Amino acid sequence: GIKGVKGRRIFVGSMTDLGHEKISDRVLGKIFSRMILNPHNQYVVVSKRPHRIADFLKEVLPAGSRLPSHIAVLITVENQDCMDERGPVLLRLPAYTKGFIVEPMLEQIDLSVIEPPTKAGEAEQVQWVVAGEENGHGARPCKADWLRDLNFQCQVRGIPFFNKGALSPKVRQYPKGWAE
Repeated sequence: GIKGVKGRRIFVGSMTDLGHEKISDRVLGKIFSRMILNPHNQYVVVSKRPHRIADFLKEVLPAGSRLPSHIAVLITVENQDCMDERGPVLLRLPAYTKGFIVEPMLEQIDLSVIEPPTKAGEAEQVQWVVAGEENGHGARPCKADWLRDLNFQCQVRGIPFFNKGALSPKVRQYPKGWAE
């Protein structure tokens, strides 16, 4: 960050999906440029459309470069089918800080799709997993055992785990270099 400037954590488009096809490349370019030019803040971009984000970043970033570490790209997954489909795409995203938001957690999730790379040049390991249950009227159930298991899988892989819900375990970890 910038020396002497205290930044904030900003959830970019918290009530929308920046990967939505109705958001133009021009608008995405402005948003990502603003984030890149303000490294004193930490930005969290959340999408359930990792293909769109990956395609956009591939077009605008110089070959071989990545988004800086103060910009986290998190992909939402709510069940194993979503993890199996979106997980491999996330691993190929050109970002230093990337991860999953498992919310609402509708079933137990197996993280084997995000095993660490075995060869140089392969996708890097995920840096953050955030999880939580659905809440409000008509919320679908989430079991505390699912969250405990996900936390354990993250511990085994060395991935920070952040449970934002009310169920246990009460774990609030952040990616390396991110303030709590």
